[in-house]
Amino acid sequence: MGLLDKFLNRTSSKADLGYMSARQSAFNKQVSDLKNVTPEEISNVYGAVVDMHISENIATLICFADGTANLHYSNGHSTTGLGEKYGDIRNTVITFISNAEKVLPSMALTKSFELPQDSQTVVYLISRMGIYTISYDVNRPSSISSDSKYLNMLVQNVLTRIRTRLQKD
Repeated sequence: MGLLDKFLNRTSSKADLGYMSARQSAFNKQVSDLKNVTPEEISNVYGAVVDMHISENIATLICFADGTANLHYSNGHSTTGLGEKYGDIRNTVITFISNAEKVLPSMALTKSFELPQDSQTVVYLISRMGIYTISYDVNRPSSISSDSKYLNMLVQNVLTRIRTRLQKD
């Protein structure tokens, strides 16, 4: 049983209100809200919300340039404070956010934050210029753009670091 499967063991036709609130809070976060980092230390992209459709649920990874890493699940489960608790996760998140900016030109500016369908993953990058999005179907790797593959690699690095750390605890 994988890290995400562990928390997605019950299905839910509607996303939990706490889940939706955490997700919305991430989209509303400003650079000035980040802890232990000054706005001058942060490039254009300062956050990411990654929605992954798994079975009949959604897992959402929320990361910020200050090392914040939280996992929220549409069935109400969550694992928060990972970047604050573990320096290796914090460093991996900072690397993810700082490198994610490279794909911003291939992303679309959005004001709509729809939940993913079927095997879709949606990545939202939160930047000083607005929120950008790109999506891909994990079951159709040949159709995934090189920028989406790059973002997916960065996301998988964070998830692997989280999985490894949580298995040790």
